[in-house]
Amino acid sequence: MNAGPEDLGLPCLEGAEGWSRLREDGVERKQEQGEARGAGGTGLNAEARLQLPGEREERRLAALYELAVLDTEEEQKYDDLTRLASFICDAPMSLISLVDRERQWFKSRQGMDLAETPRSEAICDYTVQQAELFIVEDAALDARFREMPLVRSGVIRFYAGTPILSPDGHSVGSLCVLDSVPRQLSEQQKNALQVLGRQAGAYLLISTQVRALLKSAEERRLVEQELRRSKEQLEEANRRLMELASTDALTGLANRRGMEARMRQKESGGEPALSMLMIDVDHFKRVNDLLSHETGDLVLQRVAALLRSCTRETDTLCRYGGEEFVLLLPGADHEAALQRAERLRQAVELDVDGVAAVTVSIGVATAQPDGRGVGLPGLLAAADKALYLAKAQGRNCVRSAGPYPERESDFTFE
Repeated sequence: MNAGPEDLGLPCLEGAEGWSRLREDGVERKQEQGEARGAGGTGLNAEARLQLPGEREERRLAALYELAVLDTEEEQKYDDLTRLASFICDAPMSLISLVDRERQWFKSRQGMDLAETPRSEAICDYTVQQAELFIVEDAALDARFREMPLVRSGVIRFYAGTPILSPDGHSVGSLCVLDSVPRQLSEQQKNALQVLGRQAGAYLLISTQVRALLKSAEERRLVEQELRRSKEQLEEANRRLMELASTDALTGLANRRGMEARMRQKESGGEPALSMLMIDVDHFKRVNDLLSHETGDLVLQRVAALLRSCTRETDTLCRYGGEEFVLLLPGADHEAALQRAERLRQAVELDVDGVAAVTVSIGVATAQPDGRGVGLPGLLAAADKALYLAKAQGRNCVRSAGPYPERESDFTFE
């Protein structure tokens, strides 16, 4: 719409009748006739400015803020639009203006040093309140604008702006061209300016979609990161639970469950030879009965420490139950296992740092090097029988189930 000059005898508002009907959201507003009252160089006051209904204006501002474009860096794609607008319209100044609550901020500007102005001094404030091209051929003759500082100083005489719409259809700003002399645009220039305005809106839409995708990707990355962290924490918690479930709380050795799990690993590993020592603390019940259960616990801890000090990294030592311990010796043949058993027995017998003098009885069994013959359960049963023999023959000694039987029944105990 074009602002009429005063020499035609028309007020500087639209229409000889002084009525401007804006039909947006079904709201009709009457624009006051006559000259709008100036504000002493600070622009028009609130009565003279065209005001949007509060609720609709809040929705428009919400749409603007949702774009997250205010106060961002310059972008080539928007600068290209303003350069093209200046070229097509032969205008020395062009802007992409976003109208905030109390200011207009320029996302892109050509021929203008200012980065923003108060909203009260923004002709673009009128552009965002309608859905069509807004043209002021001579702002110095238009009562709505002639008191604005940039108009009074002669910087702006001509203005043409087209609304920039947000993805949800709210007018958040304008793409405009300006000149310091009164003038008009051709129909082709008007059409081109509207096309560029739509392109600016399309850029805002693309930026919103890209930001949403990046946000979604970042959220997905954070969710996946949290899931990985939760999985690791769960695995670590399960590992600790399994460790607790497989560890004897008193001695810190593997318990029977842990021993059985490690026995299965040894069995599947195809060891060249595997020997087992079953160790029992002699007359342990007397320790508990005569000294105390607390002393009995200290004795078990001491025996466990002595046994651990005599094991290799490849060995597996566990508290099998009560006062019984089991020691797995991978790679140890029968003779080597007997020697290890004797050293363990002597270490306990000669210990002078314990709270009570104790001895141990040990049963030894060895599986065949090629993995044939009895399995680990049979080996465990054979070592237990050898231990029983050691206890029956006076305790504090080592007894053997004999080497490498084909069947469990073939063990020879000695």
